[in-house]
Amino acid sequence: MGFGEVDGRDSRAEILDPRELVGLKASVVSTIVDDEDDVAALQIGLVVGAFAVFTVWTDWTLRVERRADDEIPDYRWPADGYRRVPLLPDIPERGVEIVSVEVETDDSGARVGVRIEFPEQWISVRSFGGELALVVD
Repeated sequence: MGFGEVDGRDSRAEILDPRELVGLKASVVSTIVDDEDDVAALQIGLVVGAFAVFTVWTDWTLRVERRADDEIPDYRWPADGYRRVPLLPDIPERGVEIVSVEVETDDSGARVGVRIEFPEQWISVRSFGGELALVVD
């Protein structure tokens, strides 16, 4: 199944190589924050109808998931303790292209960071000490 093909019967996440996002268009880019405004995840909604979620996993690696829905992932519990905050608020209706994706790994080859290029800015997301660090430049 290609990135844009979503099985509507199953919204469970699949692990994603973030480089598969290159050339696709984002329709929404948001952070998922907790009640204390700490960033728990980056969520990118795609024009094709799928979503990519970037979060720090239990082993402190950066997990990237392909999801069929925009729900708060069920491992963020309770769901009402989290909310979405728009990160790129002025995305045109036709979307904005993901120009490139750079993946950062640690000495063992585990993914710990991703840098995503949009036409006018970059978003860097990284696992840092078990927390998600996010920078927009």
